Amino acid sequence: MPVPWGQHLDLARCAALIGELDLGAATVAMAAGLHLLRRHLLIDSWSVRTPEAAVESHLRTHSFQIAENTVTD
Repeated sequence: MPVPWGQHLDLARCAALIGELDLGAATVAMAAGLHLLRRHLLIDSWSVRTPEAAVESHLRTHSFQIAENTVTD
């Protein structure tokens, strides 16, 4: 799965433009962009060392474990 690296640059540019109007919204947009970047960097580093199917399997398992650990009121 190729990572769309150019889209991360577009997100950062959009957050910068949003910051000219609303600093709070820009902070949220940048945080979301950094979260996606972190996820893509992690997936990219795993795919160099492991087959793609193993990475996807681990992400599905990890997401399921997180969902099990969440507490609802």
